[in-house]
Formats: sequence, C-alpha cells, structure tokens
Amino acid sequence: ELLRSFPELPPEIPDTAAPAVHRLNSRNEKFSERRMWAEAEAWVKEQEASFDHTEQLKMKGHPIQSLVSIATRTLQGMYGARAANNLRSILSGLSPVGSSCLADLFVGRERYAWIDLTAGPFSWGPMNGDSGARTHFSLPKVEHVYKHAKPEELTAWDSSDQFEEILSEMALARFETVDEEKHEHLVLEAELDVYEAFARKHCQDRSFPPALCFEIQDRVSDMIDLLEKLSKTHPQHSKDQVDRIALMHEYNIFGDDKGLRNITLAHDEFLSQLGAVTSKIFRHAIVPSTAAGNYRFHKHIAFHLYVISKPGIEERFGYKPTGINAFSVKDFKYELLSLGLSTQAVSFSEHYINIGEDPNLAAAYSAALRAATISADRFDLRTRLYLDSTLLHEQLRHINSAKEASRVFEVPIFLFATDLPELYIDKYYLAKSLPDMIVVVQSLKSEVSDRFLVCDGKPNTLDLRAPLKAAISATMEHLGGVLQSHHAFNGMTHHRAQDWLLGMGPSALAGLGQEYNVPRMHADTLHRNYIVSSIDACASKYNKAVELLAQQPTDAGSFREAKNMPFLTFLSRHQKFMFALRNVVRQLEMLDFSASTAMLAEMEALAAKIYEDAEAIVNGLHPAHCLKRRRFPLGWIPVVLFASMSMLLLFVLLLGPR
Repeated sequence: ELLRSFPELPPEIPDTAAPAVHRLNSRNEKFSERRMWAEAEAWVKEQEASFDHTEQLKMKGHPIQSLVSIATRTLQGMYGARAANNLRSILSGLSPVGSSCLADLFVGRERYAWIDLTAGPFSWGPMNGDSGARTHFSLPKVEHVYKHAKPEELTAWDSSDQFEEILSEMALARFETVDEEKHEHLVLEAELDVYEAFARKHCQDRSFPPALCFEIQDRVSDMIDLLEKLSKTHPQHSKDQVDRIALMHEYNIFGDDKGLRNITLAHDEFLSQLGAVTSKIFRHAIVPSTAAGNYRFHKHIAFHLYVISKPGIEERFGYKPTGINAFSVKDFKYELLSLGLSTQAVSFSEHYINIGEDPNLAAAYSAALRAATISADRFDLRTRLYLDSTLLHEQLRHINSAKEASRVFEVPIFLFATDLPELYIDKYYLAKSLPDMIVVVQSLKSEVSDRFLVCDGKPNTLDLRAPLKAAISATMEHLGGVLQSHHAFNGMTHHRAQDWLLGMGPSALAGLGQEYNVPRMHADTLHRNYIVSSIDACASKYNKAVELLAQQPTDAGSFREAKNMPFLTFLSRHQKFMFALRNVVRQLEMLDFSASTAMLAEMEALAAKIYEDAEAIVNGLHPAHCLKRRRFPLGWIPVVLFASMSMLLLFVLLLGPR
C-alpha cells in the first residue's frame, strides 16, 4: 500500500524504497511522531533525488520518456513535505485524507491542461442535480463514434498516401490488357473493375473509410452518367456492351449513401462537441470568473497571518494547529509567495495570539458565533455552528484601524484554530474574503462528508483540520477577484450560473478535492486582472478629460485666452499615454506580466496629468474669465430694443393721465 501511494521507480534506477519501507515498518511502534516524520521526510527526499537523476538520464535519450516521468509526478499531486505527510499518515495506520476521486480533466501546475475522452464515465457536482453538474454526457464519447470500427480502420484518415499507392498498383495491373484508343466502353469497364475491387476491400463495412473512397465514389457517379450517354448516342452493338457492363457491376459498391452521410454527420457532431468543451475549458481555466471590484496592482504586498487559538490544543488533541498534518504554514506561505511577480515585493509574517489574553478577540468570536439547522437532503437535518462574517468583520476592524496609511498593501489573514468538532463561516465556508481581511476557521475533524457535493456517487470529503484549499482560494479572490472554477455567467439570463466541468482536480480553485496547488493559468488570471483594472481606471480618467473638453464651447472671443492654454503639453502627454497603453497591451499579449505591470505606474501618472490639463484648459476658457475683456460687441438688435423701451416709457410719462 505504501508503494502504491507513490510513483514507481524507473527500471534504470535501483529501488531504494524497499529497505527504507521495511526499516520503517519493522520499527513503526518504536518511533515517536517526530522521529516518524523525520524518516518520512528522508524517504521523500531520496525518491525526489532518484527522479531528478532519472530525468537527467532520460533527457539524453527520447524526450517523451522524460515527459512521462514529469507527468507521473505531476499527476501524483504530492511534493516535498506533503508527500512526507502522506507517508507518515500511512505509517501511523491512518488513511490519507482528502484523496480526490478520478477525473478526466486536468489543469496542470504550468500552462497546460489535458482531457481524456476515453476515460470514465465520471460525474461530480451538486447532489441535487442542478444545472451545471458534471455528468456522464458532459464530454463527447469516442466509443459512440468508433464502436463499429476495426483497429486497422482507425488510422484510415491519416494513411491516404498508402491507399493511393494501392489503387495505382491495381489500376496498372488491370489496364495492361485494355486498348484505350479503340474501345471507350472497355476503359470504363476496367476502371469500374478497379474501383469495385478497391471498394470491397478498403471501403465497405467501415465506419470511417479512407478519404480516397469518397473521391472514388464521386468518380463512379460521373461514370454512371457517362454510361447513360453512351447507351443513347452509340450504335446498337455499343449499347448492348454498355448494358452488359451495367449488369456486371453494382453501382452501390460503396454501400448506402445515407449511411455514409450519417457517419460524416456523427464525425462532425463529435468535433462540434469537442470544440464546445474546449471553449468551455478556455473560459474556466484560462479566464475564470472574476468578482466585481477594482483590483489594482501593488508593488508591495504584506501578508499577516494571525493564528488565534486556545492554549492546550496540541496536548489535548495530539496535533499542532499550524503543523504539517493540519494548517501547514510552510505550504501556505509557499503558495502565497508564488502569486507574486518579479516586480512585486511580497512578505509573509506570522502572529500567534491567545484568544484568552485578548478580550476584544474573545468578544468578537463570541458575538459572531451562531448555530443553524442545515438540510443536506430530505431526511438529513444537522445543527451546524458557524461564524457570522458581517459581525466578525465589524469586531476585527479595530486591529487595522490604528495602522498608518502606507504604500504597502496589507492583507490580514485571521485563522481561528478552535477546539470545536465542526465550525464554518456563514454556514457553508471554511474561509471567506472580506473587504479588508480574510477569515479562516479550523476545527478538530479531519474527515467530514459534504453531502451537498458528490463525486461519482460519493460525498465530497472536507478536511476541517487543514483548510488550506479554502484559505488560498479566498486569498486569490481578495487579491484579484479570481473565483473558483465552477462559477460562471449565463449570457442568456445575465445571471450567475454554475458549471462543474473543471470542479475536480488538484487546484486551489477546484470546488472538490483537497489539493491546493495554484496552477500557472490561474495565477495568470490574477496578474491579468491587475492590468485590466489599471487600464480601466486610466481609460475612465482619460474619458472624463475628453468629456470636459467636449463640453467647453469655442468661439472667436476666447481665442486670446486659448493661446495661453497648455495644448501642446496636453497633446504630448496624450501621445505618451497611447504609446504606454499599447506597450502594456503588447506585453500582456506575450504573457510577460512583469514587464506589463512595470509600465502601469507611468500610464496611470500620464492619465492623471491629462485630466489635470483638461481641467486647467476648461477653467481658463470658462465664460466667467471673459469679463476681463474691455469691448462687448452687442450688435444692433439689443440697441433697437433699448431705444424702443425708452420711447415707450417717455410716451407713458407725457401722455398718461395726471
């Protein structure tokens, strides 16, 4: 069982695992937890060294063999301390917790993903069967198309040159005894012989005949028309020969035309389904759903992990809240630091707080603790303890309120390590991203069945003692708004939806399983959101500047003031801004996020300067400043009106009754 949990060693490397396993098994009872962990870590390092040496040897040979070795380690999903933890659990007589069920879709650690159309069938998602659950029919089934094909037929599409050579050899052998110049009907008869012999051998009873069969079928159709013309235009003896050819050959030697069309339709339908699945994988793996918000790029990110616990958990329950078999701070730190770019300075700090020594934290925890009845199905009602995130957030804000404003983007992460059997946040979550912090809860149970989500008919397993997956997912949402892979948007109804096609896999954004790796494509989404948010902010400020200038009318009277406005500076900054924007987009297209984010500060500064120039121009051309002019050309209409009113007033005063 131990050897099955790890990749098999290649044949060219001696199996050094057997002595170590025998040594550990023979002295299992004598070792303490720390000694057992040391032995497990040594075993893992030994196997990793063997793999590295194996890959160096295989890279000198065929590259595919090295790729298989890399894929074996990747699919195993365990590296370093995590693999050692799994080994230690097995030696302790415990089954590995959180083992994911099998999946035929996989998003790798780097920028790759694969889909196995011959595996399965698999299903996972919500237990109640809501729309979006991954079913047995979510992927196209290869066996439905190839079930009637023979093994040698499956390569027919790619071996057209071979069949053309066979047809040419058959034609040369048949036309040696035919005089092509004297008898046209003999040429047709020989050609039909060749086509019929080829069709019976290589085209009939095949689900996927070679492409050459369809070309020959078109040629036979033309020959049928030609035979009909010969029977009408040639003398009687030629008509008899043509009729004899028609009786000797079957025109449907390629089978029923309707059947061929159905095979083609099935092939096209299969490709269309595959294209739809590929497009869906692009939407969920490369550009997953993003929460609404403004997620800007920060040059300095500081993660502060506050571990809030009660004393005595390690002595009473036999595990350390931040140990390797619980919430591994080492793995959590590694995943968070991997989210940073080369242009970012990312720091991580740990703070351990005794909840009994801080009355504010104790009050916040007590005020937010709630209980509710959860219905997993029609007959299963459970009472679940949870923390109200709204109340908890209001109580915890005082920790950050006293800090001075700085350019460092600080991310406080509060881990409540409790001694309760089960504890959640807002009834269903183990971690949640709040406006200015992240809250994570840890409880005692290491294996809890989540009846709301199932995988191949079995409930999903949650490890409440090690909520690393939920914590990393909440952190990615807090930094860049990246949501889990099953969140989607329905373009028809313009509402949120769910699609669990990529809901299973060794990814922190997968809704099922316990693996918490951050794939490179999901990290790219986080970095891309930084850049897109910055571009949106700059474009909004630039458009406001354009609107200000568009609303300001121009006339001949304001020409003198306009000459003193900084139009040349405005145009120069406009050109620099467009040049910087194009460079950012160009680097983003090349997936060089470090170079792209390095130019964001310049682009944002130019957008701010453009808006300031637009405000200065509008204020300089405002009509209130035009009162400084000495002459006001009124025109003849105001003069005539003033004179008329004066004469009317004079007549009223002179002719009115006294």
